[in-house]
Amino acid sequence: ATAVKGGVETGISKAKELASEAGASMSNAATKATAAVDTDGAMTLSLGETLQLEQCFAHFAAGVGERSAILQLRSYESRASGEAAAMVHILVDAPNLESVTGTYPARVFLESDGGEIWDNVDGTPVTVNCRVEEGKLQVEFQDGELVNATTGARNSLTGSATAMLP
Repeated sequence: ATAVKGGVETGISKAKELASEAGASMSNAATKATAAVDTDGAMTLSLGETLQLEQCFAHFAAGVGERSAILQLRSYESRASGEAAAMVHILVDAPNLESVTGTYPARVFLESDGGEIWDNVDGTPVTVNCRVEEGKLQVEFQDGELVNATTGARNSLTGSATAMLP
């Protein structure tokens, strides 16, 4: 009976140790996930009036063969209905996000919190200047015009975006 009791105590002790290790592993995974989705970025865009978006997420897809790499900026990771939103689609000549530097043409889509949609669908790109500084992607909107999808009104677009590098 003493041997059985000792075996049970050893088994319980080992189970507690494994549970503790699993908890620490889950905590580390949660910390890493938080770092990968850092929301210290933001977008400030002016289209007649200023639109301040509190987040900016950068997504990079490397080019393959003749296809250019794609840099995409979004003001949301997952979007709730009724929130203002922006998406910027940029073809870049960089092998990775950390080396995106230069002036590029971009497609820009904006939706105000009131539901108005603006974009440059007429084929005229918005010019953006991209650079990486201190672990952040900095994007300046230099020249471009967006069209209101409902009214056809046109406005110049200026502004900036900052996204944390993953």
